Amino acid sequence: MLRLVCLLCLLRPTAYVGVAQPAAPVLVDPGFERELAAAQQDGWAGLKGSERLRLEEAGRRTGTHGLTIEPAGEECFCRQELADPGRRPLVLTGWFRATGVEIDPQADPEQYARFYVHVHYRDRPYSDVSHFYVDVPPGTYDWRRLAVQIRPRGDLVPEKLWVTLAARFPTGVLHADDLSLERTRPVPGADAGTWERAGEAMLISDLSVCTPKDALSPRRERGRWKVLDYATAAFQGRCLSALPDTAAPPVTLPLEAAGWHAVYLGLAGHPEGGNAIRARVTGDAAYQMRAHAGGQIQEVFLKCADLTGRSLHVAQQSAGYPLAATLMYVRLVPLTEGEAQTVAADAEQRDTKRLIATIDGFSFLYERNPTTEEELREEFEHYRGTDFGTLWWCIGGADEVNYASALGTVCGRGQTTFPREGDVYYTHSVETLIRKGIDLTRVAVDAAHSVGARIHLGLRPAAWTAPPPYEEFFVSDFYDAHPEWRCVDRDGTPVYRMSFAAPEVRRQLLGIFREVLAARPDGLNVLYNRGMPLILWEEPFRRLFHERHGADAREVPEDDPRLQELRAEIMTGFMRDLRRLLDETAAEQGGPRLALSAMVLETEEDNRKFGLDVERWVREGLVDSLGVYRGSSHASGKPVDMPFFRRITEGTEVTVHPCMVAWALPKTPDVLRSAVGFYDEGADGILFWDPSGLCRDGALWPLVSRLGHVEETRLRAELGEPTPVTLGLTKLGDHVYGRWTPMAGF
Repeated sequence: MLRLVCLLCLLRPTAYVGVAQPAAPVLVDPGFERELAAAQQDGWAGLKGSERLRLEEAGRRTGTHGLTIEPAGEECFCRQELADPGRRPLVLTGWFRATGVEIDPQADPEQYARFYVHVHYRDRPYSDVSHFYVDVPPGTYDWRRLAVQIRPRGDLVPEKLWVTLAARFPTGVLHADDLSLERTRPVPGADAGTWERAGEAMLISDLSVCTPKDALSPRRERGRWKVLDYATAAFQGRCLSALPDTAAPPVTLPLEAAGWHAVYLGLAGHPEGGNAIRARVTGDAAYQMRAHAGGQIQEVFLKCADLTGRSLHVAQQSAGYPLAATLMYVRLVPLTEGEAQTVAADAEQRDTKRLIATIDGFSFLYERNPTTEEELREEFEHYRGTDFGTLWWCIGGADEVNYASALGTVCGRGQTTFPREGDVYYTHSVETLIRKGIDLTRVAVDAAHSVGARIHLGLRPAAWTAPPPYEEFFVSDFYDAHPEWRCVDRDGTPVYRMSFAAPEVRRQLLGIFREVLAARPDGLNVLYNRGMPLILWEEPFRRLFHERHGADAREVPEDDPRLQELRAEIMTGFMRDLRRLLDETAAEQGGPRLALSAMVLETEEDNRKFGLDVERWVREGLVDSLGVYRGSSHASGKPVDMPFFRRITEGTEVTVHPCMVAWALPKTPDVLRSAVGFYDEGADGILFWDPSGLCRDGALWPLVSRLGHVEETRLRAELGEPTPVTLGLTKLGDHVYGRWTPMAGF
């Protein structure tokens, strides 16, 4: 087997398990507490334009002094040199305050204010210096922290750092204080270089050693992985590759490693649909999927684990919608004893389990056609060891369910033709599971608990049917049988809903909830962000309104507060019924109190418009957690009104989780900043709508899955977007990659 030990281990002292993490280089006078002349002696010795730099009380954030920078159009800087920085990443932070700072690089490219680090390497010229910096913004603002991450090159030996504060702008005053230089804390993530023993990583680049041997082939054959020689600028190897229709069988890669390691996969993109690998370590409950759609090799994080006596098992996504699969190499980074203990303890603690994930109970059946319990567990395995402490699992839409039900309807039942190929897979999956006696709801509950998460079973209360071409696939028997309870608009137009004003409709959904409580979840959930409104001007509502007010609901103004009040009374009654059902079930099962969670709309006005009196739900103790969704149909789309939600939950144990939609996330830095913003506004955590696909993203998932670590997230937001580890191919099979486009002839 071709196993390469990274070049770094040849260039650095060997690190052993149990050796303490080396301290960061020490900044001298990071708070600018001494007079400038004294600071120059052994600290801030590199100076230019010292007459425009002042250590004074006016510039302090803490202590007695801070640094005042007033360039008046001239260049000035102060610099400190630090020896032996080591190869581990560092983070430099500092606090800055500005008054009237004007910087216009378009008018003058040499205007700037910069927090700067140079990394010099042993026996290398200045041209090889690495540069890391963050620009200090112009304007007028109070103290704000800025951070820059320092990532020395792995192939060179760092000799010294220059830490520099530099500026040249025409007007304004800048203050700096309280600098800090620290080692980054190794966390499970996309960058193997953050671990203390990264230089000792083992690279397994020859995957032709996988077994069974008859699963491998030198040619493209159905049912076998093709083995391809490849080369990068740094190493050579043999990869495994399968096309979407190959249906390659699972194979096993012996790891021959002992102790805790971080496991990374090198994935190569496929030009016609990306690349997805399912991988697990011996003993894992299920596979996890990792994907990469780019043209280069991208290194993605799989997991941290004790690899003693264990192998890596690799599989293709062949069922459902098949995906291409190409695995280039496996990198194993040994962890120090401290790192291993930290990773293990972090996975077990609950303090950061602030994240909630919704799982729609449909998409993964639609995409992957699972028919065994192990395949079902794949939907849950990637939450293990993450900050997702609660899962909201959808048992269906209204009473259209994904399990054998005495009350509900299984989508696709009896169909011979389908709107989409995935609907065929969904139907086959559910029917096969029912035929085998596999209870999907119980598997979901058990799987969630096995990965350390709580689970609430929920539904979308308005999803009774859908328009063509889905009218025979997504349709409830109950809906078909009772047109008299459907919602009707003010002018008599029928609406694809069933009215909560009809007691029979509420009882049907309560019956569905009663069925699934037998699986012993931790609570129930209602996703009110889907399908509002639930009550309009249908006969059951008009009758109640007339009994209450002696008027026809269709004749009063649409914004008449009495309409909202009656709808709120009906919806609150349904929530009371759910709370009562949960309390009765907990008493019958002899277990702890069962939770009730709800996804609601972005503002008080949006919720009141549709009869969701969230404040009353909190006041009466009906709900335990609230997800807040922005952008539901017929809602305002305004920003989440966190002051409202904090006000109504203050002094209670009800938690508030603003929602991010996983398949519509902004760029990574904006995700981090949004999370920090929600926390600063008082959010208890973040809720992700349909995040299952995110786990495939080897760069983004390590960030998203740790957003419950608030201060870590805050620092990552300051540092900006991480750069994925990528490698360019120089050769794959017989094809050499040069400057001419290889596919240009087609």
